[in-house]
Amino acid sequence: NKLKLLVRSHEVRDEGYSWEHGRRLITVFSAPNYCGMMRNQGAILRFQGQKISSPDIVQFSAVEAPKVAPYFDIKNIMRVISAQQQRNQQLEQMEQQQQNSQPIKY
Repeated sequence: NKLKLLVRSHEVRDEGYSWEHGRRLITVFSAPNYCGMMRNQGAILRFQGQKISSPDIVQFSAVEAPKVAPYFDIKNIMRVISAQQQRNQQLEQMEQQQQNSQPIKY
């Protein structure tokens, strides 16, 4: 076949990318320091013109993430839970009404 290059992703690579199968397959991973513990570089591919089989590879390292406390909006969470509970009660009442209703005889 005339396949020149297969690009795949979502697999950690120490350098952010790796060539395989005689440079016909490249794996690229764009998340540097994956999960804050892999210490890998990230990379992206840049294709220009007709150079399909030899893209430009841009590598980069992770930057320090800002220390931010997790955000919990407890009022909104409680409002959602309350609405779900009310909806469940309404459904239960509707089911009971259906079970208690007698069919109309003609």
